[in-house]
Amino acid sequence: MLIKVVMVFFVKRKYLYKLIHLYKIMKKKVERLVKEIRKNSRLTSRELGKRLRTSQQSINYLIHSLEKNKIIKKYTTIFDGSRFGLIKFIVFFRIKDNSDLIKYLKEHEDVVKIEKLSIGWDFKVIFSCKNISHFNKSLKELLNEFKKIDRLVILPVIVKYDFIEEKNILFGDREKIEISDKELEICKILLEDGRKSYVDISKKVKLDPKTIVRIKKKLENEEIIKGYSVVVDHNKLGIRRFVLLIRLNDYSLEADKKLINYCKNKKEIVSLFKTFGSYDLVLEIELRNKTLVEFLKDFRDNEMVKDYSSSISDGVIKEDYLPESVF
Repeated sequence: MLIKVVMVFFVKRKYLYKLIHLYKIMKKKVERLVKEIRKNSRLTSRELGKRLRTSQQSINYLIHSLEKNKIIKKYTTIFDGSRFGLIKFIVFFRIKDNSDLIKYLKEHEDVVKIEKLSIGWDFKVIFSCKNISHFNKSLKELLNEFKKIDRLVILPVIVKYDFIEEKNILFGDREKIEISDKELEICKILLEDGRKSYVDISKKVKLDPKTIVRIKKKLENEEIIKGYSVVVDHNKLGIRRFVLLIRLNDYSLEADKKLINYCKNKKEIVSLFKTFGSYDLVLEIELRNKTLVEFLKDFRDNEMVKDYSSSISDGVIKEDYLPESVF
């Protein structure tokens, strides 16, 4: 009897080890897949299979699982708002009661990103507006509607560096480009679903698929479209997000370039906003196998950094690259 129990124990343990091994392989494959889709969500399952060295069927299964479990929340398109004549403002604030606030912000035509925070701030909200006066009006309406907002920092965005896709530099000193009504229709469709097929788009805008391909290519060449990505649930992926607000010691162009290159080479930093006002930089950080304390060791010793404050992200509630007001 004892021998039988021991044999069962070893069989079960061997089976458990196999399960753990398979789980680790699958977890790594999912991480690589999400990384590739975040770089370009329009890659086909065949192209993704080649990059990950796995079957097209396996890719389709994994993507379906990620969608079903709402790990992939939305496929989107990265637009450069400056080409639409827009300017961005990051607003950090604290509020005692946010029961109606999230609904209000989600429906606001100028809000492109809402991130729930803890420690230091309660929310990070990004407004994308046609001018400062328009932003001021939107902000006043928000403060009037929610009088319990008791602390506020407003940071106008100079430029954004997206390090997930290396070539993506958004805003900055760029000219507005005239966009036709049909092009705008296509932009709206791609904003809502970055993986939408040419055939489906053609049915909606009543143009043939070849024309859709040509217009999409034109929008890419003019850098109106900067890429295609996904909005993911970081918590479900085991990614811990943090937001870092930084004040600098050195404002020279040389120091500026040096710091951007430094951040670019830190794989944990997914985006950098150059701002002016109370803080000079806003970093979005994603950590898997490292604590925030470990990550911040380098920053403490960096002579360019005067001081910083950090907040924990409790989740991204909304993320778009164009406001509803554009359409």
